[in-house]
Amino acid sequence: MTFFQALILKSLMAVRDERTVYSVYHILKGKKSSQSIQDAHLYSLQHFFQLYPTLTRNEFDSELKSLQNNKAIIINDDNTCRVLDAGKNAVRETFRKLDLPIYVEGWKQQDIAITFWKRTSLLVQVMSHLIRRQTHYYPIRRETELLLWVKDFFNKTKFSRDELAQKAFEELREMLSGQNFENPNVFVLRLTGAGKIGFTGKQAAEELNLEQTEYEFRFMNLLHFMIGQISEEQDKYPLLSSILSGMDNHLSLTNSARTTYQYLLKGKNLDEIAASRGLKLSTIEDHIIEIALNVPGFEIAPYVSEEERMSIAEQLLRTGQKKLKPIRDAVPSATYFQIRLVLAQQGGTA
Repeated sequence: MTFFQALILKSLMAVRDERTVYSVYHILKGKKSSQSIQDAHLYSLQHFFQLYPTLTRNEFDSELKSLQNNKAIIINDDNTCRVLDAGKNAVRETFRKLDLPIYVEGWKQQDIAITFWKRTSLLVQVMSHLIRRQTHYYPIRRETELLLWVKDFFNKTKFSRDELAQKAFEELREMLSGQNFENPNVFVLRLTGAGKIGFTGKQAAEELNLEQTEYEFRFMNLLHFMIGQISEEQDKYPLLSSILSGMDNHLSLTNSARTTYQYLLKGKNLDEIAASRGLKLSTIEDHIIEIALNVPGFEIAPYVSEEERMSIAEQLLRTGQKKLKPIRDAVPSATYFQIRLVLAQQGGTA
């Protein structure tokens, strides 16, 4: 049983037979649809959201087939799944062996983590060449936005190139030596500098004798830990804090949902927002679900009556299930939007 298979099994156990196996695929890949976002919250899988953004459908299907062959799961005709005892035992054993604090916050942090890594790795490369007075080299990142960010970073700093390099070294050393759950080489091996080409994820995994998907999990876990520490102790990590600058995502909303939220704050109703944005009402409703999941204290009363909210909540409590159709059958006066909204308000814990 591989680490990645155990992670898939853990996710399948969470959604039970209430969602198809591909709901797990979309969560791990980070599909930013209203359904995937709500599923991640409903089944407490936000941490795993977008941890494997390059995962393909064929790769996922291959893992499912292997799990079936190993008698770990049974996939039903409707693509829902039952995890068997062998699969449950494998999950317990894998995560017992992993034995590290879990800092991954996929939904909240993954977009930030990816940008933070790109900025940091490019900045380290540039500083490494600058202190050696080497000006001819190929940047490891070629995205225009990143290159402009690095240029702006150096234009704004009051420190010399040597001082910057020293501060970067000191802060990264303090950060990595200040934790005891991970080998610092999980991070350091990936860095590129003058005379040193950083490892790929696959190469780093081989060097550390880890399965690649476990290495990728550990790498992201460490990045998310670093972001949390930097955010909490900005005075201790001023240079690393400046790398995070401009990436504050205190409301974890997709861009389109954030725009809808701004309209709501201006007092617009859903029909008005749909008309103003040229979007379907159902799309705006999806945004409302996302907002309800992520904005503390968001009031759903304008969209669902107290009587219907209580009826839906009672049905959830009685059955413990989060399938929409059985709830709709039990509360026919409620729309699917209203059911999803009550689920969202309860934070996925119903």
